[in-house]
Amino acid sequence: MLRCTLKIWAGRADRPVAPIIELLRHRAASIREAALAAVPRTLSKTNAAALLELLGDFEQETVIFALRAIGKTGCAKDAEALLDKLLASSSQKIRIASLDVLMTKWGRLGKTNSVLELTQRTDLSLAVRGRAILCLERTGSYMGMEPGQDLPIAHPYLKYFTARCLIHGGDRRGIDLLLEVLEANRLDFAGLKPDKVDNLIAASRKLLFLISGVRPGKGRRDWEQWLSRVDAIPTRRLPAPPWNF
Repeated sequence: MLRCTLKIWAGRADRPVAPIIELLRHRAASIREAALAAVPRTLSKTNAAALLELLGDFEQETVIFALRAIGKTGCAKDAEALLDKLLASSSQKIRIASLDVLMTKWGRLGKTNSVLELTQRTDLSLAVRGRAILCLERTGSYMGMEPGQDLPIAHPYLKYFTARCLIHGGDRRGIDLLLEVLEANRLDFAGLKPDKVDNLIAASRKLLFLISGVRPGKGRRDWEQWLSRVDAIPTRRLPAPPWNF
């Protein structure tokens, strides 16, 4: 019954937003999903404030659904200080959800320290560290950072995301990092399942082809020959990476 009500509300321009936001706390995941679908893309200041308050909830799932709603409504800029604090959460799910919301900001982060710290923490999963590097790329907040010094490049998975940052800024060193991913020994991919290793290699080849026009399957020499013929690679916004690795 409640899901049907939320579905009806979702189709109304004059939907009652406050109770919809409150239902993001509901104990049933199906109701939370329905409430999320009913949250409008534009919120009043009062409703935006109510949504941000949910970030302080003690229930992990409530915080995650609130984060998803913030990403949907585009009020990440107003929530940046709160999101910065959530990056210190002990929950990987909350960290990843917070990074996903920060990526919707479409502008440089006010602070990069917390995101940058996540990229360097070897106790965290590759998923969190890669997401943090992607956040720096998507918000253009990596400018002036050095691979190996500021951005981690020890693992092929992290090399791929660091390469994206460099290529986004027109830095030729991103090509070298992608080639290193392709040349890595299988043992270098520790922590990734075999199918995810294959997907990561495929994504690296696809990105090289997007930039150079050199078809996937070619070796380092082919890409290096292309690179020797260009003065610089163009600055560009890259398509989102596939999340199957």
